[in-house]
Amino acid sequence: MPSFVFQKGSLLNTKIRLSSTSDEYEIHTRLPGSSTQLFRLDSESKSEAEAAHRTPVASINRNMFLPDTVSFSGKTERISKWFKQGTLDGSPASILHLSDSESPTFLADHDEYNLALFLPDKKTILAHWQPPRSESPHELILVISPDVDAKNYIEILLAFLYQTEKLRARTTPIDMTTARSAGVGSGIGAH
Repeated sequence: MPSFVFQKGSLLNTKIRLSSTSDEYEIHTRLPGSSTQLFRLDSESKSEAEAAHRTPVASINRNMFLPDTVSFSGKTERISKWFKQGTLDGSPASILHLSDSESPTFLADHDEYNLALFLPDKKTILAHWQPPRSESPHELILVISPDVDAKNYIEILLAFLYQTEKLRARTTPIDMTTARSAGVGSGIGAH
């Protein structure tokens, strides 16, 4: 099965390899809750020293006063339009209409995988986080069904990054000492 394998157990700043190809990507997020950029690494830029050979592929732009946006495949739209809140069998879920797809998909909690992308039947899983393995407990792997068209991989990756960070933000308290030293909270309303 195709999968995105994260080099570090982090969603913020890491390299990702797509297992079904030789494609490599890099995620760059300055701080949790800030904008995220996704770059495709050209074959010449596999080393840190040659970061100039990165091709922007997608981004999640979090804005303080304006709506958050997502950009991929040459288009930018509000996250609230791309990723609607809804329910699946009475449970909260995010509704995602993949590009060129007739039916919606649902990103929702899953007992075994923590988070999974379902078809409306809730039986067909299109993508999910792989549960940690004992030999590499900090490894992050996003597994994608072979039934998913490769043109939707980046959109699915963005949805998982956005939703996972959103869930972590709800459960992780912010240390304002660290956040302020990084420039968060120093604007309007900061004490």
